[in-house]
This record gives sequence, structure tokens and C-alpha cells, in this order.
Amino acid sequence: MSLKEFDKPLSTYDRIMNDPKRRFKFEQEYQKLLLIKILIPLLEACKVPVRTLAESAGVSLTVIQDIKSGKKEGISFSLFLSILKALGDHQRLLKQALNLDQEL
Repeated sequence: MSLKEFDKPLSTYDRIMNDPKRRFKFEQEYQKLLLIKILIPLLEACKVPVRTLAESAGVSLTVIQDIKSGKKEGISFSLFLSILKALGDHQRLLKQALNLDQEL
């Protein structure tokens, strides 16, 4: 390393990442953002009514609507899991219903 490299001021990002408390907070918020980014396409592809999904996940209708519209910037892991479970339950029930129709 040359001396010039040591003379460069740190960027804002580098200063934040060098502070353990701020880095931890940044990583937590980033994880919440990633959960939203994973969930939005799943919700868009889901054919289940928002009200039914919210009831199955045990959350308010507004929470699901805000996630789908991009208004919500981050969610907890437990909320993410409850919505995924609700989506999975509906997919399983739909498959069962389709199989029953085929058997008749």
C-alpha cells in the first residue's frame, strides 16, 4: 500500500461500516428489506384474495396491501414466515381441490 491510499478520507458508507453498532443496525434493516424483495413477487403471483391471505397469516389487510404496493420498507422475519405459511397453505388447498375435481 502506498501512503496516498492512507490519506484518502473514508466514504460515508465506510465510516458507518467501521462502527459496530451502526453496522449491526444497517445489516438488520438490509435483511428486512431483502425479505420484502422476496415476498413481493410471491404476493403478485398469488391468486388468493388479499383479505383471505391476511386472515390466514394473522395480520391486518393493510399490512399485506402495503407490502404488495411497496409502501412497507421492511418486515420482521416472523411476519415473513407467517405470510409464507399462509401462501403455502393456500397453494396446498388449491392443489387438493384441483385433484378432487379431476377425480370426479
